[in-house]
Amino acid sequence: MTSPGEALLAARHLMAEDDPDTAAKLLQFLWVLLPNNPELTKDELRSVTFDLADRFPFSRSVPLPLREAVGAYVRAGDLTTATEVATRMVTLARALCREEPTEDTLHSHAFALDTLASVYRLRGMTEQFTACLVELIDVQFEHANPCGAAWGVRELGALDLLAGDLDAAVAKFSRAEQLYLENGEDAETSSELAECRVLLGRTALARGDRDTALVHFARALDGVTCGSTLAREVERLRDAAQRGQALPDTTVLRIGEFGTVTFERPSPTT
Repeated sequence: MTSPGEALLAARHLMAEDDPDTAAKLLQFLWVLLPNNPELTKDELRSVTFDLADRFPFSRSVPLPLREAVGAYVRAGDLTTATEVATRMVTLARALCREEPTEDTLHSHAFALDTLASVYRLRGMTEQFTACLVELIDVQFEHANPCGAAWGVRELGALDLLAGDLDAAVAKFSRAEQLYLENGEDAETSSELAECRVLLGRTALARGDRDTALVHFARALDGVTCGSTLAREVERLRDAAQRGQALPDTTVLRIGEFGTVTFERPSPTT
């Protein structure tokens, strides 16, 4: 059986042979195995992973071990190093997105920003968290993706709503709604538009304006498939608001989705 040390040597050999994809998959596997391999050290594995990133910055496989490394450091409670690794992810994804502006690289850039923002959230670094979201919005506009930009503006509004800045929240949710409408309608846009209108309804309720909230909840159902999970949850919120009750918890309609990456591994099934 190959030892962890031999596996690291194999990864370096693959890098020397200009095979970053296989090296990245091997390093990703080693990060996954890290908790069960006392011979492996995070620092040594991180050194090889960063070496891979330095040598092959435009390989689309390089973020795989970096993402696993972020999770390993978060689970170990080392949020400083997790931030360093996640920042490297963003740097690589940003450069690749500029070099090859495609839907896939745009998605990878957004995912890297989401990962870094999630670490900032754990550290309570609100300003840095918000900067990640602003970069996401900027890059969506830059690549002419108004639906992605609308989602980002909506998430900025969610931050305002959670902070109690209701005027700013309404302004951002309204701007996001406008961007969705300008983008045209498809299934994804309709769902996100509905979520945005629910947030407008929540904000109206926070202002004590139930009538306006009910209007937003009703509008959220426009274009949503009748009987779908989303439609049922909007109806639950609308009905609670109509009765003057506290809004129930929902599984789909959350306040804020950006920066909520979960780093814990699922428990093995028996």
